[in-house]
Amino acid sequence: MTIAALGAAVVAPAPAVSAAPAGSAGREVLVSAAPGVPLPAGARGVAEIGGLAFSTVPVPAHLSAGRFAAALARRPGIAGAQPNVAVRRASIAGTCVDAPTSPLLETATIADARSAPLPATTRPIAVLDTGVDPAVRELAGRVLPASDAIGGPATGLADDDGHGTQVAAAAAGTPGLVAGISPTSPIMPIRIATASVLATPASIVKGLEIAVARRARVALLPSSQPLAQTTADTVTAVGVAVNAAFGAGVITVAPGGNEGKDQEVFPGGLGHILTVGSAGRLAVRDSFSNFGPWIDLVAPGADLVLPAPSAICSSGYARASGTSFSAAAVAGAVALIAAARPKLSTSSLYDLMRRLSSSDAGLQGFDVNTGFGRLDVGAGLRAAAPAADPREVNDNVYWLKRRPKLFPAYLARTRRTVKHGSVSPGKDPQDAFKVRLSRNDVLRARFSNPDPEAVLYATIWSPRTGPFDMRLATPNTALRGAGFTQDPLVSYRAGRTGTYYVAIFAPDRAAPADPGKAGDQLVTLSPPHTTYTLNLDKRCSSSRTLRVPLARLRRPGRQMTALRVYDNGIVRAYRSRGAIGRRITLRGLRNGRHRITYTARFVGQPRTSRTIRIRTRCKLKLAR
Repeated sequence: MTIAALGAAVVAPAPAVSAAPAGSAGREVLVSAAPGVPLPAGARGVAEIGGLAFSTVPVPAHLSAGRFAAALARRPGIAGAQPNVAVRRASIAGTCVDAPTSPLLETATIADARSAPLPATTRPIAVLDTGVDPAVRELAGRVLPASDAIGGPATGLADDDGHGTQVAAAAAGTPGLVAGISPTSPIMPIRIATASVLATPASIVKGLEIAVARRARVALLPSSQPLAQTTADTVTAVGVAVNAAFGAGVITVAPGGNEGKDQEVFPGGLGHILTVGSAGRLAVRDSFSNFGPWIDLVAPGADLVLPAPSAICSSGYARASGTSFSAAAVAGAVALIAAARPKLSTSSLYDLMRRLSSSDAGLQGFDVNTGFGRLDVGAGLRAAAPAADPREVNDNVYWLKRRPKLFPAYLARTRRTVKHGSVSPGKDPQDAFKVRLSRNDVLRARFSNPDPEAVLYATIWSPRTGPFDMRLATPNTALRGAGFTQDPLVSYRAGRTGTYYVAIFAPDRAAPADPGKAGDQLVTLSPPHTTYTLNLDKRCSSSRTLRVPLARLRRPGRQMTALRVYDNGIVRAYRSRGAIGRRITLRGLRNGRHRITYTARFVGQPRTSRTIRIRTRCKLKLAR
């Protein structure tokens, strides 16, 4: 099959295809669940990442795949569910061409990759595509043994399609005739599709499992489909897999799509993914490249000459366009910058690539056509490292419980703590924290951010909150909410002792100001990245009851006429003859040491005193 014929097949409507271990496409659902959660009959295991199990489940005959996925997603312990339908590759028609007569260095030059010092090697770039031909000269000696995520019949070719080889070269081609961004990176081919079988969510998740197990640093996923055509639920099983891979140290890079529309795509619209559009030397969005607030940055992807398997193009080269190749350039940059800055955490590297490894290509800062700008490897090497957030991923109770040392329960031994973090609409939409409270503790959580245009939503959740309740639209375990405001404040008095949760949410990504206008007139309703400071403190209940030791104050045959109670020498309560009872309430006791003195007067007798020393930590020990 020629590259031209292949390109035409790629842009055609996705056919009903199958991919092992999937059954018949469109009649099964991919489900992600916490360990031990029961699944419907017929469930078949696909992968496991981050302790989460991914399985395909056949759709009952009387339901559509979309309705069945939505129903499964509402079950306790289910992290995500989506129809297991085919996903096409994000490239457009190309053609075989003669071998270049001189080295093609334009992409590497535009991205300022040639000025960067090259490491001897990097951690592998996992290419989740149709395979990679190890014989092409630009990749020779750096293609690792291939893995298969679909289990279909052998094709007889390392890459029977050409697409996987092309994106691998765009990411890591050695400067021979075509230079990639990171020419010393090993390539890890993971087959999730073939020339005749398109990828599915199941094969994508299996590919991510392999990338994590084989210690890739970045996973290139050059597939794209309009999100509305892919799933009925925006919280998908693939999205959970991407989060789990992120937590294991693998950053996923995906294309923004080639429809030339303000259109969110799958998987590029998911959280913790670097989503890449196409722009060339002039830093202007190419007409075929999608745009919108989900685009993180752009890189060259139009009219590129790239290596191709000789079995497909006898010259060994083909010309093609697509945001697949833009994403490949960014994947190469991730591997290169990670090797040059090995101390960066995964979250810091992700933020660095997303916001600081680009030259501003459009409106200052962020715009919907080019995201944060055009890929600039030199800028990523020079930029100050973003603040590390080792708590990512922490967007649901499951992740908080999975690693208790990384996610401790705050306020267990202190009265106050301050934490810092960031959220991004769509990319990292929420963060959660554990808080330990005793009965009648009053928890106050205040979030503040320095951007007057940013708004946040804060909630407090009960100890009964399930592993993935925070993703549900109508959870029954949310106790209090505050927002959307710039500095939300939320408080709650604990009805019982236990571990509570505090969560912060970014608003949804913005829609166009006017869908009929051009892309450069679109606006976002909230900044694409918001930092915050969280102040957590707990206080005692507004009142405490102490038992008055009247037995030690009374005098036989004498009537008590007055009773005063002092707190560290200050009168806190006074009772006359008719109001003296067995208990007395002291309001507003502060945390700390107290000297409580009871002084009683009797008719015709000197006063009698009794002093008790106590220490309050919200729960007062009653005097005996």
